[in-house]
Amino acid sequence: MSAVNIQTQIPNSITTLEQLAAWVVLCLCRVNPTDSVLESDTIRELIAQNGIFRAADGTDRLFLRLSLELDPEFKTDSRKLWMSVKEISQAQIPVAYTTN
Repeated sequence: MSAVNIQTQIPNSITTLEQLAAWVVLCLCRVNPTDSVLESDTIRELIAQNGIFRAADGTDRLFLRLSLELDPEFKTDSRKLWMSVKEISQAQIPVAYTTN
């Protein structure tokens, strides 16, 4: 799994859920750049994706996408859904992602 130490590896400059979401997806994109899943018979997608685009209103926006495998027991398990997410890899978080 891509283990994380919440106290020491998440930069303390992150103060919002939006910043945390961006950090998580960007980090997963960095450590799993080629991992993909066959989402339908003919469509293979990267598990973690990101990009920057300009919206119709002229604002720049960060696009984030994750496809995370769930433990089959999630349907009957009483745990929170995020606790049923399976690890993508054994990749380590790059040091550059742990500093402000």
